[in-house]
Amino acid sequence: MVTESENEKFRMKLDNHMKATIDNWQAYFYKIFSERNKDFTEGHQFMWLKVIEKATIVGEAIRKNNFNEASRSIARVFCWLCGFCSENKDILGTDKLSDIIWYKYPRVCSTCAVKINKELIKEITSKNGLKCTCDRTADERVNKKVDNEILEGYRELEKPKALDEWVMMFEAIFGHRLHIQSLDSICFHFLEEVGEVTTALRNYRENEMNIDRGNVDRALLERIMGRLRGDDPEYVILKLEKDDRIFFDACQNLMANSIKEEVADVFSWLSALVIKLLGNRRCYTEYEDRFFSTLFPTESQDKFQPFYIRTRKPLNLSSIVCLEYCNGCPVCENKKMGNDRCTCEIKMAPSII
Repeated sequence: MVTESENEKFRMKLDNHMKATIDNWQAYFYKIFSERNKDFTEGHQFMWLKVIEKATIVGEAIRKNNFNEASRSIARVFCWLCGFCSENKDILGTDKLSDIIWYKYPRVCSTCAVKINKELIKEITSKNGLKCTCDRTADERVNKKVDNEILEGYRELEKPKALDEWVMMFEAIFGHRLHIQSLDSICFHFLEEVGEVTTALRNYRENEMNIDRGNVDRALLERIMGRLRGDDPEYVILKLEKDDRIFFDACQNLMANSIKEEVADVFSWLSALVIKLLGNRRCYTEYEDRFFSTLFPTESQDKFQPFYIRTRKPLNLSSIVCLEYCNGCPVCENKKMGNDRCTCEIKMAPSII
């Protein structure tokens, strides 16, 4: 379980945050916030409401060209995305955000992926990912279904390690498309994906609330599923199942996989926002003073000039997240007081992260 093992393997510090994996960050957040969040009985609903809340703040900040606030809220979206996965293993089948992303995006676009071969492996290795070839200009109704038979070959490849390597993977796959899109357009798509997770969660919960697994109302279940997935080839095959309980479980599994795929899309478009911000000199010029002075308050800024000169991109995702969470909870700053866990006492206060 990521939340138990990763803290023992990797101790998050200011000088190693760029080496931290998604699993490391997820374990770090779990240690800080899990105690505070344990009393929320509807975990998946509450946790996703926080993702929605922070995502809308990202949208507002970008609309106002407030890139400091956009960056802060991007970090908080990532934190709550990790929290959502940590608390919902029963639905997602895993508590690892990295596994969820890799399931749909194993260094390739899941829509246009073709069977893997040695040449593709060579290209992926040299470029971090395989360039997407979807022609979305010709047909906006691109089939987004994951083809597991094809993707299984890609899932045998090595995963990205550090958080920024995942962003680099998405840049390799989709960077040529992001280049021609505006920051506003990318933000709209990011918000769309957040909404699609919400829809997938509601659909899963609707089945769970209306259908008794011990006494399945087949007609009602087929009406619900027909409205949601009537033209889905996988569902068409599922309908051939004669055992009602097996049919119900398969439908729920289909709904759960939809949640996983949409969560992966949220991280994909969160990465796209960071990539686009990196491409806008104005964005990270405004941000870099806060980056250095806040993240390294006792150090001379000159010490970090080699890093800045080498990358020209202090606004990478790992630094955005570390800047927001280097003292633990951004509200109570528990680590400054020597506490491992968030000490916020009012669970639903407006200021809570």
